[in-house]
This record gives sequence, C-alpha cells and structure tokens, in this order.
Amino acid sequence: MLASQVSFSLMPPIQLFGMVTKSVLTIDELDELLNITHLEPDSRKLRRFRLLKELSKSHPFMISRVKDNDDKRRFHYKVIV
Repeated sequence: MLASQVSFSLMPPIQLFGMVTKSVLTIDELDELLNITHLEPDSRKLRRFRLLKELSKSHPFMISRVKDNDDKRRFHYKVIV
C-alpha cells in the first residue's frame, strides 16, 4: 500500500514510511509515496533528492539507495522503519 493521498510535509516521515508494506521501493513507488508524481521528470528528481536529504537529517538510516539488479543506472530505495 502506498499513501499517495498523504502529503510528505503533512505527516511525519516515520508514519509516512510506516504505511508502506514493502521494504524496497522503486523510484516510481517512492515518488507516489512522496506525492510528487504530478511533476515533470527533472523536477521530480530534484524534489525527491531534496525530500530525501531533509529526511536523512532527522532520520539518517531510515532510507537507503540500493542499485537495481537489472539496470545498474537505476536505484531502489530500502526503507527501514
């Protein structure tokens, strides 16, 4: 379950990522969770970076990037709650 209707800024990250039933998210799933799917790809990438940077300040080990096994240019995001 992804909480696309919940804004990242309205809910604490612990609760937001606690709603995820998977431990590894694709970029698209993470974008949906962060409610940034409506943005253009470049804007989405920048917003994702900024949100994850902000999150890492308060919860440094909550989310980490993992290389995609099929395409080494892409990442998945491992969520630890």
